[in-house]
Amino acid sequence: MTWQSKKLYLVVFGSLLLAIGILWLLATQVTNSYRAEAKRHQLETENIGIAVEHELRTKLKEAQFIQEIAAGTLLPILSNGKQNEINTAKISEILNIYLARSPAISAIAITNSGNIISSASRENSTISNAFLPITSLKNSNQLLIDAETGSIYIYQQINNNQENPFILLTKISIHQLIENINILSNNQNSSIILFDKNLNVLYKTSRQINFSDNLDIIKYFLSSKQQSSSFTNNRKNQSSQLNLRKVTNIPLNIALFNENHERFTTWKNNTVVYILVCVLMLGLLLQILYSLIRAKRLNQALFLKESKLSASETRFRQMIEAMPIGLILARAQDKLIIYINKPAAQILDMPQASALSKRVFEIYADRDSFTSQISAISISSTSQSLECILIRNTGESFWANVSMSLVDVAETQTLLIGIADISAQKRLEAELKHQATTDHLSGLYNRAHFINSSNKEIQRIQRLKKNASLMMLDIDHFKRVNDNFGHDAGDLVIQIIALTCQEILRDIDLLGRLGGEEFAALLPETSVEEALKVAERLRATIENRQIKLKNGQIINITSSIGVTEVTHQDEMIDFALKRADLALYSSKNNGRNRVTNFDSSLE
Repeated sequence: MTWQSKKLYLVVFGSLLLAIGILWLLATQVTNSYRAEAKRHQLETENIGIAVEHELRTKLKEAQFIQEIAAGTLLPILSNGKQNEINTAKISEILNIYLARSPAISAIAITNSGNIISSASRENSTISNAFLPITSLKNSNQLLIDAETGSIYIYQQINNNQENPFILLTKISIHQLIENINILSNNQNSSIILFDKNLNVLYKTSRQINFSDNLDIIKYFLSSKQQSSSFTNNRKNQSSQLNLRKVTNIPLNIALFNENHERFTTWKNNTVVYILVCVLMLGLLLQILYSLIRAKRLNQALFLKESKLSASETRFRQMIEAMPIGLILARAQDKLIIYINKPAAQILDMPQASALSKRVFEIYADRDSFTSQISAISISSTSQSLECILIRNTGESFWANVSMSLVDVAETQTLLIGIADISAQKRLEAELKHQATTDHLSGLYNRAHFINSSNKEIQRIQRLKKNASLMMLDIDHFKRVNDNFGHDAGDLVIQIIALTCQEILRDIDLLGRLGGEEFAALLPETSVEEALKVAERLRATIENRQIKLKNGQIINITSSIGVTEVTHQDEMIDFALKRADLALYSSKNNGRNRVTNFDSSLE
């Protein structure tokens, strides 16, 4: 990769455009967030105003409902219409009961012809004489407002006497109504002013709010047909929302002020975050530009270095390709094959290109062999050779000598693996081992290997304190077979006897041909009684077996067998073989075709 000056100029120009875009995005985001915060503040104020209006109407309806119940209770008492017969004590008791049911009701009274018949009130609360003379009502419940005391009076006629009716008069304190509105107590920045249609202030929660400052807005609102309207007041250090509402069916108006003393604190915090993010992005952009300029200076040096490394790697691969042995290069980190020469590809029976998609441990038949070789290299840091089984691309397994070492190729740690196919050598070794340990005619152990294996087995038996037995077998009149039928028939008889012994004996029993027509078998973990039973079964099988020659003739043969127990004093098999041989000759001397157990009388 090489840098060009034009490309660098394009990068710088693009970076400047990106910086302008970031600043424009900052301005847009700050403006949008300001508008969103103002909208949220306005909606919050409107929601508070709606809630205040709803609670005011609800509490007034509650007071009217209590008054209607009280009127229904008092109606039987006042139905006769005779004032001198009225039980004022009873009426006073009833009025006190209904007074206690609503904290907003400050006084309740029964009036007649402008006089109070009976009343009940809270402390420091009286009914103004100016509101007593009403004798007829337009509605069942009529509301009047006392601007001086900040009270609402509710009138209700009890009887149907049009000339001199009884009026139930309830006085409600606007202060108590507002004090019981929960939403105002939960919004510390909200203040409320209640006023009538004549702009008389009935109640306000904050002395700091000046009603006259907003008089023009309020007059405009009262003259309009709107039920509610919102306005924004922006001052030097303060921003507030004003919500004006007309309480439905009540000669009462609400002015709700929602102050924001910290002047959009959330918006300010978000703006600071936006600015910090933009500053960081611009700083990152400057860092990128600096890095690009610096990279340009380093690029040529890097290019020269890569060229040298590439040339070195090419020479290294050419050298490997010229090698007559199979070589593989694999990355040490992930074991991926990065190169394979032709001899290695021929040994593994795969194209060179196909090997590049494999990992080196995939050619091992046993993954543990690869792991142990890698571990040995990590510990000693020297080349490690191992004879193991590999797998060709066709799935065929073969023996190979694998040499592995760790080298640096293009400043990368690489596994250098040499492969030599030693399948022919392994087959030759196996053949030589077989010839050295096996009798070529019978296929059983030869005398030397049988004695060697038996000595090892005796040592194991004595170490584990187990018992064992030894059995020797000789073919009866074997010389007659050779003389009468030829040596080919004799060889066939030996092979049949070997096959019969393998059928009768177990896989763990050691069986060998000692020479001529003589055989021996070591039976591990077998008592002499059990060995005698096995020997008798073997003798009977041989006796009943007919051997058919190529010319169609049938040969019947018998065998003599000697059995002895392998004792703990027998350090080698030779001692037991002598005893078994004495027992064998005892069988021959006593008529052949029999099994004899060794005892001391045979010595």
